[in-house]
Amino acid sequence: MGVLQPRNSEPGLASIPMAGGGLSRLAIARLKSAGVEVAPLLKRVGLTPEAIADPEERLNVRSQIALLDEAAIALKDDCPGFTLARDFDLREIGLLYYVMASSQSLGDALKRVARYSKITNEALVFGYQEGNRLILSLSYSGVPRHSDRHQIEFCMFGVLRICRVLTGQNVIPQHFSISHHRSGDNSEMAKGARGRRCPQSGNEQEDACTKAFGRRVELH
Repeated sequence: MGVLQPRNSEPGLASIPMAGGGLSRLAIARLKSAGVEVAPLLKRVGLTPEAIADPEERLNVRSQIALLDEAAIALKDDCPGFTLARDFDLREIGLLYYVMASSQSLGDALKRVARYSKITNEALVFGYQEGNRLILSLSYSGVPRHSDRHQIEFCMFGVLRICRVLTGQNVIPQHFSISHHRSGDNSEMAKGARGRRCPQSGNEQEDACTKAFGRRVELH
């Protein structure tokens, strides 16, 4: 696998991108398990308990981003996207996981991510390119990139984890960078990626994860 690159892209801000809401529901479950009262928090971000309880209800992506910001404060966890990506049940993200899992090779799985990602989250725009490396690019549509930290981190680490699970191999990034500023101790995120430069924060022009991995690797 080559490069995972969330780039800054902010077209179509007049539209309201929607998401399946799996990440929001993971965050709410984590908050409840920590004993946090979620109703006031949901009200602040424009969501309802009923919407969270209905797995078929699609959620506003901006509300999902705001919810993760609130979760970071309530849980005293500055990296809730990364934390959730480490141990969630992969089936909980729905279609995106299943289309990857039904692929015969890693390259095919990433092609399907690019094809079906907007069904899961309309703000995420994946692109796939084959060459000397596999390149999976990730940009935003309909929301400003600078408004988000936690959703993009969940996506980057989540895709990396899915690749590891499906291949049965410890996929090692060669390079992992995050365009938004992140101060403090990032050692746990570095361990999660286990790359040569993982992660740089705040001084990069793009979010990127470069992985030395061949596209014909078969999935289990």
